[in-house]
Amino acid sequence: MPKTLHSTKHFQLVRQLRPLIAKMKPGDAIPTQQILKKDFNVSQNTIELALTRLRREGLIERPAGKQRLVKSEICDPADHYIAIVRPDWPSSVIEGISQSIVDAGHAQNWRFDIVNFRSHTGVDLDRLIGDNDAAVLMLTTEPVPEHLRDALTFTRKPLVLAQDLIDGLELNTVRTDDGMSMQLAVEHLASLGHHRIGILLPTTVTAPMQDALAGYKRGMAEIGVHDCDDMVVACQSKPFTRSIDIAYPFFKEWYSQNPNKITAVVCANMDMGLVANRVIHEAGLSIPEQFSVVSSDNIARMGEYLYPPATTIEMEMSLYGKAVIELLQTQFDNEQAPAQSRLIPCHLMQRKTSAAVPSITTSC
Repeated sequence: MPKTLHSTKHFQLVRQLRPLIAKMKPGDAIPTQQILKKDFNVSQNTIELALTRLRREGLIERPAGKQRLVKSEICDPADHYIAIVRPDWPSSVIEGISQSIVDAGHAQNWRFDIVNFRSHTGVDLDRLIGDNDAAVLMLTTEPVPEHLRDALTFTRKPLVLAQDLIDGLELNTVRTDDGMSMQLAVEHLASLGHHRIGILLPTTVTAPMQDALAGYKRGMAEIGVHDCDDMVVACQSKPFTRSIDIAYPFFKEWYSQNPNKITAVVCANMDMGLVANRVIHEAGLSIPEQFSVVSSDNIARMGEYLYPPATTIEMEMSLYGKAVIELLQTQFDNEQAPAQSRLIPCHLMQRKTSAAVPSITTSC
C-alpha cells in the first residue's frame, strides 16, 4: 500500500511552516534551506519538496531577479486545502452540501477548491485532488468503475464520500438519514389516519434512495401494512438528467391508472414533492383536504416557500458540513483511524400539505 501523504516528512514540514509563514509580512524572506534543515532536522530533499509545495499553494514566491524566496504579496493562507470533487452538472443537492462543507471549513481556516468531472469513467482521483491535502467526493448514479474503486481503496490522502456508500469499501461517509426521513413521514401520516400511503422516488439505484425505500417499508410495517410494493413509484431517472422531468410524466401516468390506491404520498426529495403537488392538483384534488403530501427537504430547503407551505422532513444543514470536517480532521490527526459512517438526524416540520385522511376514503 502506498505511503500516505500525511505520513511523509515533507508534508509534515509543510504543516509546520504554514502557520509560521502566515505570521510573516508580505515580502519577508523565507529562512534559507540551511537554516530550515537545522531548525527542523530534516534533509535537503525534504526541504525542497516542502518549499515546492508551498510555492504551488501560493504562500511563497521568488520575485523576478531575486534568489531568496519570500512570502507572497497576495496570498490566502489556510490551515488545510480541500478539494470538493463533484459532477459538473447543476444540482441543488450538491450545491447545498458543498455550501455546508465550505461554511464549516471556513470556521476552521480551511480553503476549498471545487473540481468537476463529467462521468465516473473519466475520474482520475489523484489528478482531481491535485496538491490539496484532502478531498470530499460526490458521485452520480452511474456504476463505480474498477479504476475508481482502486483509487478509493488506496487513496494517499484523507477523503470523505458524501451522500453515498460503495459496497465492499470501508470509507468515511456522511449522508442524510433518508431512511429515517421516510419512516418519520409515514409515521406522521399514519397519525392522521392514513394507511394507503405511497412513496415517490427518483431512482432506487443509489444508497440514499435505497435507504429511503427501506425506511418507508419499515414505517408501513409498523402500521400493519406489510405488502406495499404496489404503492411504490420509482421513476428510475438516469444519470445526468433532471429527475423532476422524468418523474412528472411517470407519476402522472401512474396516478391516472391508480386514482384510488393511495390517500397520501411521501416523497424522497423536494423535486418529487413538487411533482406530487402538481400531479395531485391536476387530478382535481385539493391538498391537504383530499390528499396529503410529505416530502424530504433535507438539503434543498424549499418546502416553506411553496404554496401551500409543504410538510417536510428536514435536518440542520450545518451539521452535515461539520460532520465532514470532523471526519477529515480525524484522518489528519490519525491516518490509521477506522472509517466512520455518519447519518445526519432529521425532524418533521408540519405545515399545510398534510391533514387527516378524508372520511370517504378511510377504508383500506
